[in-house]
Amino acid sequence: MQRTKLTVYQQRVLLVGVGLSSGNSSGNNSLDELASLVDTIGAKVVDRITQQRTKPDMTRTGRRHHI
Repeated sequence: MQRTKLTVYQQRVLLVGVGLSSGNSSGNNSLDELASLVDTIGAKVVDRITQQRTKPDMTRTGRRHHI
């Protein structure tokens, strides 16, 4: 009987956050919590991207965008 070689890849995750530039750090806290959840499932956070906005952009509210 011939053995099959299996390869297991670790999932990699890019965390993306958008917040208002009101000076509060709740966005970073949310990404920290999300990073903890990613670690729990055995994936690896490869990078974090955050963007600060001066006001909400209503053209994007409630829509999902895929990277």
